Amino acid sequence: MFAREPAWDEVPADPDGVPQIRASTWDLLEAFQAVLKRAQPAAVHEVTVERISLRDRVHSLLRTLSVAKTLEFESLFDEDATRLEIIVTFLAVLELCRMQAIRALQDQHFDRIIITLAVDDVSQVSLDLADEYEHGGGAEGVEDGAGGEQSNG
Repeated sequence: MFAREPAWDEVPADPDGVPQIRASTWDLLEAFQAVLKRAQPAAVHEVTVERISLRDRVHSLLRTLSVAKTLEFESLFDEDATRLEIIVTFLAVLELCRMQAIRALQDQHFDRIIITLAVDDVSQVSLDLADEYEHGGGAEGVEDGAGGEQSNG
């Protein structure tokens, strides 16, 4: 068991009232777990193959944020989203955070997480790094739908 120390990463005040504490990866993971809990459990006997592209989800999030500029983390996930859709969306959020294209912020610790666009223009975001997920980067199951959605029972 490892204890993690609190990260108090403050962001300069925004004149529009955007939250001022940067959400950590752990905060995002806890919010993701809450969203995943509300997802419909997969039927045990049902075999489904869904094709959900991480690249497409990254593009979709960028398009949405280019219009809205800020969104609540939980609003990124549809109420009727499958577990695979939730996981791919979460991976897209992490990828965009890693690329510094978006920020995850909070008003205060343990509060709701707000996702904001961190670039002035989404066309500035280079998605070349997302290719590793589509061409042998170890996450092929997510791309082609073989990532745990199949069952033998």
